[in-house]
Amino acid sequence: MRQLDPSITASRPLTLLVYQVFILRWAGSNQPVGTAYWLKALGFPVTEVAHLLDNIDEALSYTQTWDKRRDELPYEADGMVIKIDDLGLAEDLGFVGKDPRGAIAFKFPAREVTTRLLGIEVEVGRTVC
Repeated sequence: MRQLDPSITASRPLTLLVYQVFILRWAGSNQPVGTAYWLKALGFPVTEVAHLLDNIDEALSYTQTWDKRRDELPYEADGMVIKIDDLGLAEDLGFVGKDPRGAIAFKFPAREVTTRLLGIEVEVGRTVC
């Protein structure tokens, strides 16, 4: 991302998808109905695949459907995250190291591909390791 010439960075087609609220005290409530829906209503860009589901079984089932459908996404994804939507409860649960107890990552199986090396180009730089 960082370049000596900022016009190179400015020319890159970057997109932001908002998915998290760190501190929220909204009308005395710790639980907006679906954080992603709330962020979208405020005008932030959010992924269209975020859904508010009723229980962990529904969340796991929904997440597993995207394992097969991830090529339909307009961006690369290596998994999904299931989060508790009650921000107060998520805050009370705390962290283990840097990982929140109110969220769990569901990783898709790794993709295996073969790369064919067509050539090698050697350059001499000004720094030596």
